[in-house]
Amino acid sequence: MPQLFSRLVLIVGLGFMLLACGGGASGDGGSNGGGQTPVGPGPGAYGFEIYVSPAGSDTNPGTADKPLATLEQARAMVRAELAKGLPSKGIAVWLRAGVYVRTTTLDLTTQDSGTESIPVVWSGYPGETVRVVGSRALDATWFTPVTSASSVWNRLDASAKGTVLEVDLPAHGISDYGTLLPRGYGFNNKAALELSINGKVQPLARWPDADQNTPRPTVQDSSVRIFGNLTPDVTGNYRKVSTQDGVSAFEREGLVAGKQYRLYRLTWSFQGIQHIAWFLTTSAMGSYPNGTDPWWYLYKLNFGSMAPTNGASGNAAFVEPTAFNHGFASVAGKGTSTTFTMASDRLNRWTTAPDAWIHGYLAFDWADDHLPIASINAPAKQITLGLVPPLTSDTGGIQSDQAWYAENLLEELTQPGEWYLDRATGRLYLWPTANFSSAEIRVSMFDGPLFNFNSATGVRLQNMSLESTRTGLVDITRGAGIELRQLWLRNAGKAAVFINGGFRHRVRQCHLIDSGETGIYVTGGDRPTLTRSDHGIEDCEFEGFGRFAYTYSPGIRLSGVGITVRHNLFHDATHSALIFGGNDHLIELNEIRNVCTATGDAGAIYAWRDWGARGNVIRHNFIHHVNSIFWGLGVHGIYLDNAISGIEMSGNILYGVSGHAIQHGGGRDNLMMNNLMVRCGDALAPSTGAYTSWKAGNPDWVQGGVLTDLLALHYKLEPWASRYPNCAAIPNDWAVVTANNGNPWLYPQGCVFSRNFGYANDRWILDTAPMTWYREQKDNVANQDPLFVDESHLDLTLRSDSPALAIPGFQPIPFRSIGLRSEALPPR
Repeated sequence: MPQLFSRLVLIVGLGFMLLACGGGASGDGGSNGGGQTPVGPGPGAYGFEIYVSPAGSDTNPGTADKPLATLEQARAMVRAELAKGLPSKGIAVWLRAGVYVRTTTLDLTTQDSGTESIPVVWSGYPGETVRVVGSRALDATWFTPVTSASSVWNRLDASAKGTVLEVDLPAHGISDYGTLLPRGYGFNNKAALELSINGKVQPLARWPDADQNTPRPTVQDSSVRIFGNLTPDVTGNYRKVSTQDGVSAFEREGLVAGKQYRLYRLTWSFQGIQHIAWFLTTSAMGSYPNGTDPWWYLYKLNFGSMAPTNGASGNAAFVEPTAFNHGFASVAGKGTSTTFTMASDRLNRWTTAPDAWIHGYLAFDWADDHLPIASINAPAKQITLGLVPPLTSDTGGIQSDQAWYAENLLEELTQPGEWYLDRATGRLYLWPTANFSSAEIRVSMFDGPLFNFNSATGVRLQNMSLESTRTGLVDITRGAGIELRQLWLRNAGKAAVFINGGFRHRVRQCHLIDSGETGIYVTGGDRPTLTRSDHGIEDCEFEGFGRFAYTYSPGIRLSGVGITVRHNLFHDATHSALIFGGNDHLIELNEIRNVCTATGDAGAIYAWRDWGARGNVIRHNFIHHVNSIFWGLGVHGIYLDNAISGIEMSGNILYGVSGHAIQHGGGRDNLMMNNLMVRCGDALAPSTGAYTSWKAGNPDWVQGGVLTDLLALHYKLEPWASRYPNCAAIPNDWAVVTANNGNPWLYPQGCVFSRNFGYANDRWILDTAPMTWYREQKDNVANQDPLFVDESHLDLTLRSDSPALAIPGFQPIPFRSIGLRSEALPPR
């Protein structure tokens, strides 16, 4: 059975397993015990073995009783041995317990290579905890209270006075703090210095705090309030008077210009298409608005920002402008390319802050950025940014109601763990966490990576923790047969692992925790020749990825040809678990839960705009409990965006997805078969994405994203012509593609939606019109209990009498084989 919620305890347990360290090597901490049992032979079984210890010496011979001190000396000895020939029993470098503080990358190249059958192994010693880190330890005794004599005393919040501690970093040899740089959507900058306590990266002092939240109204409430700068002014309290469309229906308390305004949801069909919308109108309850009075609308199942029409103005909101949404404030009104206003006067406290930043979604809920504040106009409650946020050119400026918070403010140091670094003086200020005097405190220093495999072959890195750099932890470029196994990969400033090219690289049984951006970025193979890379990622756990850059920082981002991602667990992250592109990838038997938590218009598995994305298979995955704190465009299970084509989705279970179980963006030749969609918003949301974009006046966007990219793949030549004949049939002339109003090439021809089973979704299919182009639709069940073995405990194995199994050709889904294989979990 999948690991499911039984593994939630890992978040607490794992946070301290590797940190049970006493004093140790070089005054930087160390530990014994609690390590993992490595794969393969143990000490004494290899043809040549070297031992390294933080307490060793490079003048030693590198034996078990006289170990070396540095990885570089161990590498030199490995190279000398390989120069004589690879021993038939291989080579092992054993790292003994302790913390290895790195200030340079260990480069491993062809000189350090074994073979794929006899790899050179770099391993933590069995039963001992080995940590290779790019950070420096701070001693709790270095911190002293900030007193009223301090020059920063008056900048502190009243709650912080007498609580905040400070440490003079230069006095302890730390002067490289890095530079805070714009990061997020559209940026590719490294992290600056980060602070961690007991293995958890702590937040920069911020407003509002991450736990500040104003409960939002629900569609079942007995009353709601409408806010906004509206004409006519229909703001105020609305009380429930009945149930309409299965949810509360409301009337305003008090007339507006002598007329009664009503708020209700309506579902109706028009030209064979089902629609659903909220209306704020004077029309009769349960009717489509009519007449001359102004009204507002929202085409969503749940509440959100309602647009004006028929003479109305201003967006009607259900949330007070000063409310907080899980640590985010809202832009008060539409701004310029660099300015926006806020509803609160909190910014009066920030006018003298020297290095204030914001983190926000200033154009769309699917694109966040960290950006510097250039100036503050307190009387106008206006913030001016130091550069134009990406994508705001598409929206005509910073948009109202978009989420943001201010950060890097000493004035907002108001909770345990929050911190601020004065880069001019080198003084770090911290509200201490519980048991701070005995905590492990570290600051990231190294620009990384810790290990760099460049054209190496046959090397295995295993049984250790790699932690805390300002960039990544492991880079693999070209080469073949590099294996990362049973590693803890924690607190990377950017992507934890970067694999670029090569063949048959493997990441197995690793636990990736709190990557600043993507967990693993992997590419390999050659698309024009369809040469496979055969990289693989299996039995890994990904949690907290996108810790700093919230969007488009998935657990895994894969591209190229022939990569397998199977038996992994992805959970608790702000955006997608997987984003893929390329050909012939296999994504199977993964469990994905509680992702896309702070975004919109996103999917747990996501890909976009590629007519040539053929041969990719997404099967037997369990995607569940996908929901966002934002009300906007929704979050989905499997999201095939903007006409991506040639994807097979079969045997997946999509459960409790708040948006669409499958969002099909109008691509060609997509096969959606044998899937279970249960308790989701919609089971399927089809579209004619390519045609719609072309008709909307975006020919370059569509042509460049589909045909131009396809031409670069030489798709009419071999091996494409025989491997993907449906793709090769697409005309190579845009004029031909768009002739006859784009019929048939811009439509979702060749798609199949068959043998799918739905139950208790808000809707089965959002819009059936695009499906008239599908090649096949048959044997689907829209709404019937599938008879799970134990749904209350999320055992979604189908009972033997399940009606799904009675569908002709329906294949049983191996539910209990999905997710991490228990025998392959990293030992505690």
